Amino acid sequence: MKRSMAILAVVAFFFALAAPASATTTRIPVSATETYRVIDGGRTWFSNEGRIMHVRGWTAVSEAEGGNYVTGDGLLTASWNLDLATGDGTMWGTASYVLDAFDGGFAGSWTATFEGFAWSGRGVYQGFGELHAWQGRVAVWATGCAPGVTADGCDAFAGYYFRPGE
Repeated sequence: MKRSMAILAVVAFFFALAAPASATTTRIPVSATETYRVIDGGRTWFSNEGRIMHVRGWTAVSEAEGGNYVTGDGLLTASWNLDLATGDGTMWGTASYVLDAFDGGFAGSWTATFEGFAWSGRGVYQGFGELHAWQGRVAVWATGCAPGVTADGCDAFAGYYFRPGE
């Protein structure tokens, strides 16, 4: 019994030596405001006697501001189904941002829900270029534009970008 325990202890010791060191991930808080201009209204149709609006392929260009990890230009796509009687529905799409402070940016997808015609949701992003292997998780919501802002719409997002372990 002592011999088998000693062998097991030696094997466990060598496995511990062979295990790679674990890398840490740095979490960076981010937040931004974004203005956008529609460049393609997409394809729209209605169902349920005109009550449900369906939109596919809506596209906009955007400008985000809020710090080095978010300030830059974006391309947004969206599709949605919206109940015009209640203001409730679902929305989904993609976003790609080229950041001013880096040779690269983030691209990913997002989903949202409409409640009373206001929408909010979550996005998941992957870094590209200089930010390759970074990841992002953000909440996004409609804000409406401040007086004097010339844009088709405004939103905000906040969350975290994760720098890969080093």
